Amino acid sequence: VADLCYAAVQEALKTGTLQTCEYPMQNSYGLRNFEARLTVSGEDEVLAIVRDITDQKQSEIALRESEEKFSKAFRSSPNPMTIATLAEGRLIEVNDSYVQVLGFSREESIGKTALDLNLWLSPADRAQVVQQLREQGSIANLEFLFRVKSGEIRTGLFSAELIQLGEEICLIDSIIDITERKRQNSNSSRPPSAIACWDRLPSGFASPLIWNKSSTPQWKRC
Repeated sequence: VADLCYAAVQEALKTGTLQTCEYPMQNSYGLRNFEARLTVSGEDEVLAIVRDITDQKQSEIALRESEEKFSKAFRSSPNPMTIATLAEGRLIEVNDSYVQVLGFSREESIGKTALDLNLWLSPADRAQVVQQLREQGSIANLEFLFRVKSGEIRTGLFSAELIQLGEEICLIDSIIDITERKRQNSNSSRPPSAIACWDRLPSGFASPLIWNKSSTPQWKRC
């Protein structure tokens, strides 16, 4: 600490400019962090203004750790996620799942809007989402149709929240792709075919069904 402060004093005397140095020091409150601002106040004389910056340093560390956790969660999410400006929908960041599901690379996406990439089937749908976000601040599990790079239309659950990045109001959103689930539910709701009914025939019936356009279905007994 002494060497650090001495070097800052010498630099201030040499250049005549304000110098700043930070250092830890043990006192009655424990280990604290201090900042010294050094300015030349006379010939071979330096004025030092020292302040305790422990709380500030702890806040900076907590913020940095929080940003790291968010970044890891964002990038490793199994669902497509993006960060975009609210007003234009211009993409600021996308995660790996976005690239895999929607087919657009980060280079193709960053700086473009969702409408530029033709992700929304209708611009009016996004306008409604923006309006709801402005009024409520968030959206959860809104079912919607979206288009991937290949042109395929898929079904997703859209969730988003407003965030502030500098002076820009942005949204962070995620999509849960439920296309396959919707297809499975649709298939399970169809009536069983004649072949599927064969195993459920009463004993004594040779064929499951006689069917033609001019008659109603009839069972044929052996």
